[in-house]
Amino acid sequence: MKHSQEERVHMAKVMEYVQERGGIVKMSKDEEDWATWNFLQWLVAEQREEEKLALDLLDKAELEGGATMSDVAKFELNKTIGTTGQDFPTADQINPLAE
Repeated sequence: MKHSQEERVHMAKVMEYVQERGGIVKMSKDEEDWATWNFLQWLVAEQREEEKLALDLLDKAELEGGATMSDVAKFELNKTIGTTGQDFPTADQINPLAE
């Protein structure tokens, strides 16, 4: 739950930024909108972090047998997920949902 809250904060920050900039930013590099391009680099780094976390957990599940893993292995994986750090700093330590 804590981690999903972080992701909602990130998305709210992106939406707020897009609104402040006055439109969609997918062509920021082509448009030479370097402020937006720079901001999106933060988003790319965040996405890489999330993908690494998910892939690490998937690798652990695969090592334990994937879809056919035992109940004991599922229990252990669940414990691992439960002890995975959930307190990540939010971008710029700003929570736009709280404002």
